[in-house]
Amino acid sequence: MKAAAILGALWLVGLLPKRLGWAAVGLRPVSPHWLALGAVAGAAFVVTGLLLVKGLVAVIPQWAGFTRPPFAFDAANSGPVIAAFMISVCRTFQISRSRP
Repeated sequence: MKAAAILGALWLVGLLPKRLGWAAVGLRPVSPHWLALGAVAGAAFVVTGLLLVKGLVAVIPQWAGFTRPPFAFDAANSGPVIAAFMISVCRTFQISRSRP
């Protein structure tokens, strides 16, 4: 997310007003092979991290307190959580549609 924000700001503030391409800042086109390799590596790192966290909780039970989600997604809280999510989605689309 941070990389996308930085690249977006660079494009919006630096490249777009001067009508420059990405080559002006040293970026070159990437082959689909490297994009696929990066996606597979990222997914593998996420899965490996999750397995390590689950393994540590099995080995050290006290770590279960650190791995709990900040919100309880059980049957008692599902209604308010879904309502809050839907309100945020609707407001996002409402704001984006109101811009010219």
